[in-house]
Amino acid sequence: MSVLENILRCVDEARSFGYQKTEWGAKFYGRMPHVAPEAWFHRVYAGLNADQLRQLERLVGGGLPDELAALLEEANGLSLFDRCLAVDGLRTEYSRGPEASSFPFAMETGNNLERPRNCPKGYLFFGSYFEDASPLVFDRETGHVLWLPRWQAGPILRRWPSIRAMLESESERLSRLFDSTGHLLDPKNSTLPSVDAN
Repeated sequence: MSVLENILRCVDEARSFGYQKTEWGAKFYGRMPHVAPEAWFHRVYAGLNADQLRQLERLVGGGLPDELAALLEEANGLSLFDRCLAVDGLRTEYSRGPEASSFPFAMETGNNLERPRNCPKGYLFFGSYFEDASPLVFDRETGHVLWLPRWQAGPILRRWPSIRAMLESESERLSRLFDSTGHLLDPKNSTLPSVDAN
């Protein structure tokens, strides 16, 4: 089973209220005119080839874990649930034109420009939560996914055993916060996960 198989099933449900594929291969699901004229509930960016994966490895300063590389071959990043959760990728277009929305956030930003001081070398920053820009990190030593506070190397707010486990549990959790047309059920509530007890 692919890393994204269950996630893409969830994403495809939003096709009922809109779908578009751009000329750059990005797929948008669920129009959200209540948010903005060009807002989409989910964005799935076109996957990377082997050369592009090597380019991304050079930009982030190290090899990509197998699970993340497999995900990026399927989708060069994701923006899920009205940007609540993002997986970064290789950004090759920085213009402000209409094509800009067809590319993910740049993974090298979290690993170079915004990397916290005293951060373990094995941490690979690969995604974030929109609400507070707090990052998701792959720990190359343990294979775990970590949720950290923004601009800090700790404490670890939450831990998942794998990228797939994080994406599946977070997609299930976030899907309960929205109705069937992408409206947040309670806009006053946070869309962030709960912090681990220990």
